[in-house]
Amino acid sequence: MSFRIAGPIDRIPVKEGQFVKKGELIALIDPRDYQLQYNATKAEYDQVINEVERYEKLYSKNNITDNDYEKAMSGKKQIVVKLNATKNALNDTRLVAPFDGYIQTLFVSKGEITNVGMPVISIINTSVLVVESAIPANLYIKKNHFKDFYCTSRNYPNQKFPLKILGINAKSGINNLYKMSLMLKAPEEIILAPGMNIQVHFSVDTDTKPEILIPLSACFEKDNLTYVYKYHNEQAIQTEVNIGRVNRNNEITIVSGLTLKDVVIIAGISQISNGQKVKLLAKALK
Repeated sequence: MSFRIAGPIDRIPVKEGQFVKKGELIALIDPRDYQLQYNATKAEYDQVINEVERYEKLYSKNNITDNDYEKAMSGKKQIVVKLNATKNALNDTRLVAPFDGYIQTLFVSKGEITNVGMPVISIINTSVLVVESAIPANLYIKKNHFKDFYCTSRNYPNQKFPLKILGINAKSGINNLYKMSLMLKAPEEIILAPGMNIQVHFSVDTDTKPEILIPLSACFEKDNLTYVYKYHNEQAIQTEVNIGRVNRNNEITIVSGLTLKDVVIIAGISQISNGQKVKLLAKALK
């Protein structure tokens, strides 16, 4: 964690390894200069607002021009933005815990000058843990069919902890393995801390239906729906389909609307109408 502003560290009321609650103060920048900036801006704000109120009364009685009134309103908008900026800067002198967790590392100490974005404290969220595992290429290609994720720990034999997959890197690492990230939410009475080794389990759904791919050119749109022409009884039958992704070979996945037994017309789509008589080419019959 880091501050959004720069300044000298005035207080760090936590220690490494300490448990903190969400919203608890964990570091403070000396607010003196930011308080002075806010006080000065607030005084300027009060003056401008009083002036604007006077202009509004004059304008309601047609005693000032439209141009003078617009200048006053523009000045009001500018001072409001300036006041909010100094107020935010003053609030940003406080660094609070974004969640319940443990202080892992303190990177600064009292009196040090911290800059915007400089690491100050690292905090660990133990309510939800991220599990990292690695899988080989022969499993990666089946990633869309993974299911039933859970993990086990030697410290808790015969217990299974559910996992939810977060994602799998599309590029392998140096060891030619693909990193898989999963989310673990262990029961409160179970201690599974960051850095512990666990074993990840999952299965691959082998009962999935074969993927239906057809050339992208075989599809056409009509009334915001996608169609293809099926060949049936020597006729072109307009058939609505639900489509998926397009691969690098310009083939599109058919999610629903076709079966593996259907014959789809893939050429001359723009010249065909629904119910038109067609015949298969000799090579299509083979």
